[in-house]
Amino acid sequence: MITSDLILRNARRIPERAALVVDGKRFTWGEINTRINRLANVLTRLGVGRRDRVVYQLDNSSAAIETRYAIAKIGRPAFRSCPGPWAAKSCISPTMSAPSYLS
Repeated sequence: MITSDLILRNARRIPERAALVVDGKRFTWGEINTRINRLANVLTRLGVGRRDRVVYQLDNSSAAIETRYAIAKIGRPAFRSCPGPWAAKSCISPTMSAPSYLS
């Protein structure tokens, strides 16, 4: 099962149950799913297309999680970047595929 499918399934089955707690803020499955859908819709309206790659740079936060799954929801590859010249290889999340030129 794809993680985004798990998020949707849990949003339907247990929408009020905690899915994520970040810095003391609690997010339910329903909230996370709504936020992911909202961001996916914004990215689509901004013109993120079939041939686009999306790179994002965020700290470890709910926004980073939401961004990663919103990008996946619209069917695009997503790459997390970290600041600094050394970071290109070390900051690719294990749940994402690194571009071939980084391998």
